[in-house]
Amino acid sequence: MIHLSKNDILLFQGDSITHGGRVYSDWDMNHIMGHGYPSIVAGKLALENIENAPEIINRGVSGDTVGKLIARWNEDTLALKPTILSLLIGTNDCGEYERTGVGPTPEIYDRELRFLLNYTKEVLPDIKLIIGEPFYFAKPSGFENEEEAEKFRTREKNTFECAGLARKIAEDFGAVFVPYYETLKKYVDICPKGHIIWDGIHPTFIGHEIMARLWYETVDKSGLLK
Repeated sequence: MIHLSKNDILLFQGDSITHGGRVYSDWDMNHIMGHGYPSIVAGKLALENIENAPEIINRGVSGDTVGKLIARWNEDTLALKPTILSLLIGTNDCGEYERTGVGPTPEIYDRELRFLLNYTKEVLPDIKLIIGEPFYFAKPSGFENEEEAEKFRTREKNTFECAGLARKIAEDFGAVFVPYYETLKKYVDICPKGHIIWDGIHPTFIGHEIMARLWYETVDKSGLLK
């Protein structure tokens, strides 16, 4: 069981996968966590720690790259003073490069993410870090032509490289690493891909359940939050 104290603030950060259609509101308690894996995890953690009533927040923003995270980091992360940060970022970094050829490369992803985490540790030295593995799969509907297929191969290669970089960064920063890519691929290989990842990037409700269970099991096993 994961233990959260009454002083804990768990913050989920990332792109649209984390955003999950959340409502930007200070009063709408129905939708502030969105409908994705953060909401599933939050419900379980909040119930297990109900007497302590820890604060759990989602600040994922659709379309974000690490560079865009940096631009809003002070307001959307540091000002919230989280004691625990769960971060999943990377698929849009690889997507920008695939679309334009001049967007963030894996090398830029590595450099910017290290900068962001170093900065975070300077401001919040006791923060506990959880880093998710970015992922990307071929569209279930297939490709219209060879050019589109080639773009996929480029993005898949870069995402796989960024996944490896995220794992190394987690190791270097003493963070828990959640292997989303590795785990989702096992499911994608045994059932129709659209059943798990409907457009190659965004999980279905089943995909989010897989991610939520993996997040909980990985963090629980790590002993980070005991």
